[in-house]
Amino acid sequence: MANRTVRVGELLLRELSLALHSRWRSESVGITLTGVDVSADLRGARVYYSAIGGRAGMAAAGRFLAKNKRELKTLMMQKITLKYTPDIEFVYDHSFERGARVMDIIEELERGESRPDSHAEKPEDSSDKEDAPEKKPAKKSKKGGAYKRLKNPDPNDNFDD
Repeated sequence: MANRTVRVGELLLRELSLALHSRWRSESVGITLTGVDVSADLRGARVYYSAIGGRAGMAAAGRFLAKNKRELKTLMMQKITLKYTPDIEFVYDHSFERGARVMDIIEELERGESRPDSHAEKPEDSSDKEDAPEKKPAKKSKKGGAYKRLKNPDPNDNFDD
């Protein structure tokens, strides 16, 4: 069933984008539909979008999509034959902003600049490591019995007894 939801999501994305950019050419210039998550019962779809223009562009795109949601759904119903037409919910996609921020941090690190708001990891105290024993999961032999891991195992020992 997951494969069907992916295919329906891709179909919805393509048709919604086509309807948006053919019906409202001038209004939708700064809006990009980035992805669609369809519910398992195919009755709901979360459409992710991004917009140029910062917070003002994001707010304007959100208002525009909310205002025209019903007409977009009608246009989608005419193009796609499904038992149930999914209800559409538009959600702003923050992934591009996060990606740009990560790229900025990487560029700063490559140039050798330090960031004042960065959270540098503190080196662990070596005395804590010596006190705490190292925990490793017990391995099972081919017969299913568990054996303990030895620090210096004897190569002549047979654990499959």
